[in-house]
Amino acid sequence: MKSIKQLAWLPVLLLCACSPVAGSTSPTAASPNAPSLTPTCQIVCKVNENNSATPASIQPTSEYSPQAGDSLLTKQNAFVNSQELISTESNPPQFTLHLTGSLPTPCNSLRIDIKPPNANNLIAVEVYSVISANEVCAQVTKPFDVSIPIVVASGSYTISANGQPASKLVMP
Repeated sequence: MKSIKQLAWLPVLLLCACSPVAGSTSPTAASPNAPSLTPTCQIVCKVNENNSATPASIQPTSEYSPQAGDSLLTKQNAFVNSQELISTESNPPQFTLHLTGSLPTPCNSLRIDIKPPNANNLIAVEVYSVISANEVCAQVTKPFDVSIPIVVASGSYTISANGQPASKLVMP
């Protein structure tokens, strides 16, 4: 009877050994784009340069940005129901793209890839999902409601999410 109780703790110990410790960091991180082990979302900025002295845009990365391990997952659609560009009354103004929609299953993870402005000042936002190819999941949709900051240099831009124009953005 004693050995059965000891075996019952084995899965718990294995799960605890494989779980990241909140607030811990890896001293040998492979890359700055590696997923964070902390449970909170930290926003980090990456600069998209166009070989000029001023970057065309600085896009914050978030938990919805493409991740390092996404190439091992299956890419699927994300269904965008509404999109709205929200601006604050600050100086300079700050812009947020508010998206609502659904994922194909509760097991899919949302990804939002914000491309730098092209020659026509179009900022293309790709909204999609990823899932493990061998994951078994209930075939019901999962709603999402997210707000993503849009940071650009001075100018006039058009925002497009999955090919659908969202709004005009003018940064003084």
